[in-house]
Amino acid sequence: AEAEKRRRSAELRAIGEAKRGSFRRRFRDRDLEAVVIRKSPRSAEVLTSNYLNVRIPACSADPGGSVRVKITLLESGQALGEEAG
Repeated sequence: AEAEKRRRSAELRAIGEAKRGSFRRRFRDRDLEAVVIRKSPRSAEVLTSNYLNVRIPACSADPGGSVRVKITLLESGQALGEEAG
């Protein structure tokens, strides 16, 4: 019974990760509104209006500010992008 719970839990986690990846891929190369969550001299982390975390190399807005971003790459479950012009 315990082994079956572990197997089912693993299967559900795999399905969830596949669905999250599919959702993120739908927004690649699209401009999205985002809020700056964290900013450092070398990068910023933003949260889009549909709750995607995106790391961008540079950002004109301060934390709490709004910015448009474009997701350019999805790797290892991380969305990478750039500030949209």
